Amino acid sequence: MRLRFLRFRQKLGDTPPNIFGKIKQLALKNHISSFHPGDFIVNLSFDIVPLDLGCAIDPILSLAGFLMKNASPEFDVYIAKSAAFAKPILTKLRKLFHQACPAIVETMKWSFPHFEYKGIVGSMAAFKNHVSFGFWKGKLLDDPQGLFTEVGKAPMNASRLTDVSELPADKILLDYIRRAVAMNEDGVKTPQPKKKPKAALEVPDYFQSALKKNKKALATFEAFSPSHKREYVEWIVEAKQEATRHQRLNTAIQWLAEGKPRNWKYMRK
Repeated sequence: MRLRFLRFRQKLGDTPPNIFGKIKQLALKNHISSFHPGDFIVNLSFDIVPLDLGCAIDPILSLAGFLMKNASPEFDVYIAKSAAFAKPILTKLRKLFHQACPAIVETMKWSFPHFEYKGIVGSMAAFKNHVSFGFWKGKLLDDPQGLFTEVGKAPMNASRLTDVSELPADKILLDYIRRAVAMNEDGVKTPQPKKKPKAALEVPDYFQSALKKNKKALATFEAFSPSHKREYVEWIVEAKQEATRHQRLNTAIQWLAEGKPRNWKYMRK
């Protein structure tokens, strides 16, 4: 019987010359009958931990090439095409996102790199004179270091850099990334802006008068939902010229008499 994951944590001490051999010895010592080195990852202090913990892991070193297992070739191309000053910044940010969350996935959205884990975590972009990076739910992310600024009304935050030396210490950024990942893990949603309530619909007297002269049109209009009514009223009222308004009014009465909503042409048959 093969046990795929070690159920314990045990110190291995200093980095051994043959780390796989050392782990195998430890596995056999703990009565694990079958061993495969790809089943394990080891963190920087060489504690053995299961590979299937997603992002809930300390900074890690992958023994089987898992540190950037979800790397995208598109990221390589993007970084290679970036300005010389931007390449080390983008490369380091990329490494830190993977170090903080081994299960993170690289995707290109809106033509620049994004990092995803149960939703978008963060992104980075190279411009002519600076690099910008930030977190998708940045406005909800505590920023004790004052690294980021808000991006308008969007839920994101961003930081501008012109040199890799401007990045904070790795442990600081790793903490930010892990907290951003944790929000996705916990299903935290970005706050939606409150929509202003629409003003009560006012039907112009000339429109009401025209409706009363056509019983079918009136019946259709009165049976419509508020949104359908508003579509007709706004279409007529927004006409800038009297002739255009009169033409739209006649067309509206005709369509209403036929039981048609304002945008009937675009509805699926």
